[in-house]
Amino acid sequence: MGIRNLLTWKTSRYVLFTVILGALGSGAWEWMLKPIIRVASNFGLSIATLGLEKFKNSLYADIALGFHEDPSLRLYSVIFRLLPFFILGVIVGAFLA
Repeated sequence: MGIRNLLTWKTSRYVLFTVILGALGSGAWEWMLKPIIRVASNFGLSIATLGLEKFKNSLYADIALGFHEDPSLRLYSVIFRLLPFFILGVIVGAFLA
C-alpha cells in the first residue's frame, strides 16, 4: 500500500470533515457548554453552602489542604485502643454467665 493510495480524495475528505467537526465541537464547548457548567456548579455550591461566603471559603480552604486523614486516623486509634477492653469484657461476661 503506497502513499498514493492513502492520499485519495475520499481519505482527504474524511480528514477534512474530522478537523471541521473537531473545531465545531471545541467552539461549542468553549462558548456554550463551559459557561453553562460553570454557572450550574456555582449555583450548586451556593445551594450546598446556603449562600454563606464564610462557609464557602472554609470549604475552599479544606480543599486546598489536600488529602488529610486526621479524623480517620483518630477514629482508627480510638477503636483499636478500646478493642482489647471490649474483648476482655466479652470474655469476662462469658465466664460470669
